[in-house]
Amino acid sequence: MIRMTALFRYILCLWLLLGLVTSGGTTGFAQAGTDKMDAVLVVDVSNSMSESDKNGVSLEAMKMFVDMTSAQGNKIGVVAYTDKIEREKALVNVNSEQDKKDIKSFIDSLQKGAYTDIAVGVGEAVKILEDGHDQAHSPIIVLLADGNNYLNKASSRTQQKSDQELAAAVKTAKDKGYPIYTIGLNADGKLNRAPLQQISAETGGAFFETSTADSLPQILSEIFAKHAKVKVVPVQNFTSNGQFQEVPISIPNGSVLEANISITSGKAVELKLFDPAGGELTIPSNDILLSRSRTYSLLKLVQPAQGEWKLQVKGADRDKINVNLIFNYDVGLEMEPLPSKTYKAGDVIPIKAALSTNGQPVSPELYKKMKAKLIVQDMSSKQTSEIDLTN
Repeated sequence: MIRMTALFRYILCLWLLLGLVTSGGTTGFAQAGTDKMDAVLVVDVSNSMSESDKNGVSLEAMKMFVDMTSAQGNKIGVVAYTDKIEREKALVNVNSEQDKKDIKSFIDSLQKGAYTDIAVGVGEAVKILEDGHDQAHSPIIVLLADGNNYLNKASSRTQQKSDQELAAAVKTAKDKGYPIYTIGLNADGKLNRAPLQQISAETGGAFFETSTADSLPQILSEIFAKHAKVKVVPVQNFTSNGQFQEVPISIPNGSVLEANISITSGKAVELKLFDPAGGELTIPSNDILLSRSRTYSLLKLVQPAQGEWKLQVKGADRDKINVNLIFNYDVGLEMEPLPSKTYKAGDVIPIKAALSTNGQPVSPELYKKMKAKLIVQDMSSKQTSEIDLTN
């Protein structure tokens, strides 16, 4: 309940912190299928990245991010920078697998340049969101860099000017609610963490560090968990014996909109999939989408049936294989209408809301460990406050 403390007009909204979901042996975070995002992926493509990202982790991360997003409804843009914008793709609507393939092909085509100015990349990403952000979508910027600037001494550009422009871009991102998640690439041990940590901290994002593609599912899962309420669930890690090896996949309930199964490996793998009834399914098909890259394969099961599925993976002998699971849930939040009356200071107003799927209430088992907050904004002062709700 909320107590009216002043005679102001208020706007109320509900925010669900979708926490741990448990059913059987499966654990995960949920993203409502209606929660769309506008994402700008920003990557340093300077020559220095040949050492700090010698394994090409940045490109793999961006492509995996594209594949992990919902099949429809999001917008994604890409910025490749050195000390200038080398190439960029403004926010484009993603409504099909072909749209995703086009973005990934664009990422694969990126070329390197001589110098680096991180302010250029961050500033352009902010501008792209300012120009094309849908207010009904959740904005996000993901920056992949080594944190080091290499300015052209023959130009008039100074580190002070770069720092000023970066600070201005970060302030704009903070003011407009654009969280920036930074991934520091450190294959050569020369990562400059400080600017990347500061960028993420000031904008409400988070900082991560990696040198290999092995950690990408976990890093991207944490980005999704913080930003879009999705979590990668570690399913099984094993060393391939060169034969098909079975991995159980549990779909906990009928509200799963998409189940994303990521398989990271050093070499290409063969896959077989069996539904809960034991029938082998065709890969790919209308309801089973397959994406491949140099270091991963990703199966997206669209509206999969509840039950125990079986994945069979055949990799090269002695290859290390990691299998992770990501759920996107087809759930929405419904709030009971407030009584149509005039309220005065001191009144107590009950606020009730619940999750639903296809117009029907979701089983409380799905969200019994979730937390919810009521966000109240004073329309006069524009100040907001958060009130914990009971489940």
